[in-house]
Amino acid sequence: QIIQTFPSKILLEFGEEMLDFKNGNLISVSDPTGKEITTGPIVVAGPMIYVDLMYSEVIGKYQVTYRAISNDGHKVEGSYSFYLKLLGFYQLF
Repeated sequence: QIIQTFPSKILLEFGEEMLDFKNGNLISVSDPTGKEITTGPIVVAGPMIYVDLMYSEVIGKYQVTYRAISNDGHKVEGSYSFYLKLLGFYQLF
């Protein structure tokens, strides 16, 4: 995914309710330099979990890693990336 406007949060939606499990849920976002840019607690809202992001203008690839615990106790985890492109400039790392 290529984006031109930096998001204020990362929101993940699942097909079932998620548990509000203190250290069980995780969303981690790293900028192209490897700096962690998530801020604040992870919020669980039914089938969604989300976390706020610090604003960034660093061009390139951002890495998102997540882990969530569903109401039936199973763990869902994975990762994906997105690319930030500003002012017509695009750079892949």
